[in-house]
Amino acid sequence: MTTPRRALPTLSALALVGVLAACAAQAGGPVAAVGDTEARDVVARVVALAAERNPEAMRRLCAENDGCLGMSGGIDAVPEEAPGPDRAPRELCVVAVPATPSQAGSRVVVLEGTDGNGRPYVTQVLVDRVPTAEEDADGLRVQEPGFWRGVRYTALQHGRAWSAASDGPGQPEADNESARRACTDTDAWLAEVAGTGAPTSSAPPATEAPATGAYVQPRLQPLSPGGPDRPGDDTLDWRGQVRESLQRWPGTFVVPEELPADVDLAFTSTWWERPVLDVMSEGSGVVVCVGERPECEAAVRGAPVVLVRSGEADGLPFHVLLKPPADPATTGELTPAQREFWETVPFTGAVPGWAAGEA
Repeated sequence: MTTPRRALPTLSALALVGVLAACAAQAGGPVAAVGDTEARDVVARVVALAAERNPEAMRRLCAENDGCLGMSGGIDAVPEEAPGPDRAPRELCVVAVPATPSQAGSRVVVLEGTDGNGRPYVTQVLVDRVPTAEEDADGLRVQEPGFWRGVRYTALQHGRAWSAASDGPGQPEADNESARRACTDTDAWLAEVAGTGAPTSSAPPATEAPATGAYVQPRLQPLSPGGPDRPGDDTLDWRGQVRESLQRWPGTFVVPEELPADVDLAFTSTWWERPVLDVMSEGSGVVVCVGERPECEAAVRGAPVVLVRSGEADGLPFHVLLKPPADPATTGELTPAQREFWETVPFTGAVPGWAAGEA
């Protein structure tokens, strides 16, 4: 599986979308489908380990599953947020995910419960089968084993995208209802996450439309095979996603006129309700935020703030911040070449050539 080379920030209740490039086909074809019972068993083990609520248990939870390179990272620093044995979640449903080139059929187990801080959550727990060469124990793993953070998947084929629950006004309830749709409106939810077309259901969308003019992250669409060979991930149309964001929400983002040579993905997202451009590249990536510096620095709350650059583009003040690494106790770093790039590259609030469909 190809994963972003920079881990996403790992803060509690983070409203940030994580993206994985599409899984490559295994040499012998996709690994065997995960059964409902198997999925329930591995989730039960994850729940039991989380209930120990200590740093060592959290480290084991990560080591035995996906390594916690995404939103589950840093759970060993706040083990008390996990639900204890008196707050074991209840299963709402198990949903079979359509096959991908690497998985004959993953399973999503939807759980409902209350975390260690008394916060209600509904979460979608994705269970995969590990390719044979990587197998340990029964060969099953949970992606984002910090399930109590309220994970919701928005894409499971042609690449994966997901987010964790937010603390904004009314947001936890909306996020929980969104996660619950995998059970209450399964066909429509599967159509959305599989990218097979707009659902025909009359049920509300996974995320309610915001007030007019407010930014809502456009979905990262899959690219058709055989397109131009360009730098970065070419399974998802992240350039088009940035273009749409700049056109629909002018004044919300500024972007570099050129991309770094080692770019993997660049897409718009929301960190702690603050719209940002998220740039993944080799080693430490950056986020670019428009607005006053204190508000932009608050987007990486809970992690050391490293300011790379401040400036103005098209009358918009902006700040380039180093992305928090998987370990909240460290700051990560940029290579000299990366720092020089971000300190000198021109920025624009218009659609640059790289996002306009140019090679």
